[in-house]
Amino acid sequence: MFIPTDENIHAAEDRRTKGDYLAGYVLVQGVMYFNLSLMAGFSDQEKRRVLTAMRICFGCAFSYSKRLLNPVKMLLYLNFARDILLRYQHIDVVRAASNCHLSITGESYDFSGEMARDTARYLGFISDLRGFGKFALATRLMDLGEQATEPTLKALMLFESYRVNYLYSNSGRNLELLESAAKESIAASMKAQNFERAATVAARLYVVNPHGFYANYAQQKFEEARAHDSTVSTIWEREVLNSGNWKLKLLSSTRRTFFKLWRVDWSKFEIAL
Repeated sequence: MFIPTDENIHAAEDRRTKGDYLAGYVLVQGVMYFNLSLMAGFSDQEKRRVLTAMRICFGCAFSYSKRLLNPVKMLLYLNFARDILLRYQHIDVVRAASNCHLSITGESYDFSGEMARDTARYLGFISDLRGFGKFALATRLMDLGEQATEPTLKALMLFESYRVNYLYSNSGRNLELLESAAKESIAASMKAQNFERAATVAARLYVVNPHGFYANYAQQKFEEARAHDSTVSTIWEREVLNSGNWKLKLLSSTRRTFFKLWRVDWSKFEIAL
């Protein structure tokens, strides 16, 4: 049986947060190699460990794929991320996610909503690669946010929806909605002591409008989250300092050119949401 321990899960999440995606994946990869039908006989804590480890596996594979310059290798890891999402849809995984409402440390957690968000993010990225943009992703995140039962997840998905809308159309109204959603998301995350989520939203708000009215607010909230959890320090580098990185801009440009010239059977990457 390959059920990761709490210690391995915490270590893997720490690696993922710091951007060491392959190391994070290796620590919990055991959940990818057993018969998921066995989950029906697991204890609640064991189910939570498996679900959490599966989400870390997806997060590591998906994030790593987006960092790759080689488009062929990127598609390889994207297909791997899709395989993880397919495991999300196993009937016993769906049942466990629907019935588990606490994290491995006992806090309120919406596994079903978080896993639906993983799928939406994956589909949004695939849509963007195909040249369709991310507008459909914004709509889906809004719908998922309305359905979410856990406050930090609900607020996060609404923020992400407004963020995609603003990047699609940077109107004053969209910026106003984005900033309001960011404040709600940060407040909900801080209240739940989810400091990684609060720090991530604060950093992303800063990137959207680094010279705007809420720039100081975003920095202040990030520092507040870091004061509670020093491990979030790497998030500012990942989200803010790298936002203008010429290598990442080259990566995005290379992908757009590549997928215009090279035909891909996108049906291999489709998945139901």
